[in-house]
Amino acid sequence: MRVRTVPVLLTAAMLLSLAGCLVESTLDEKGGGTLKTEVRGGPTDTIDKTKARFTGPGVEITKATMDDKKNAVVEIKYADFTKLGALKQFENVTFTLTEDLKAKTRTASAVAKYPRPVTLPDDQLKYFGRDVALALTVPGEIVKTDGKSKGKTATWSMPLNTLLSTPTSTFSVTYKHDGPPLGKQDAAPAAGTSTPQAPLPAAK
Repeated sequence: MRVRTVPVLLTAAMLLSLAGCLVESTLDEKGGGTLKTEVRGGPTDTIDKTKARFTGPGVEITKATMDDKKNAVVEIKYADFTKLGALKQFENVTFTLTEDLKAKTRTASAVAKYPRPVTLPDDQLKYFGRDVALALTVPGEIVKTDGKSKGKTATWSMPLNTLLSTPTSTFSVTYKHDGPPLGKQDAAPAAGTSTPQAPLPAAK
């Protein structure tokens, strides 16, 4: 793996896609949910610039603060977990939500890609934080995850440099779901009829 050292003036937007100090999300039955991010912005960042990275269709910013040390907290409501990758904050992350109708499970995944792996010098690690913590709370019992699980919450923790120097990192959790298929929660078939549905890709 080729690893390059980034300059001190590396922008926060490049760093803090999934690499916030803390990213917590709660997923609901319909595939929407809430998300909280705690990050430290770059020297020229403002709260307006930070909010802009979380602005997009189906997203409502419910809280956004930044102190004089550039520590920011942003909380949002989102309508579709799979559309979070459209936000500037998560532009290098692909979010998916699939279901296995036979097994009655759903799998939520986030795949972060850094095609040009980087490693931060110590002064930047001290500024932005040395570790990354991620958490996803799902609406059903967790069946499998590549992180750690407690109750209905899956968590991941790693050094920031590990994330940034790895070309592809996957964070995935599979949980039980016994409700209507995705996108069909509000669909009400006429009395005496049924609507056939093609299953989504099975969870892996």
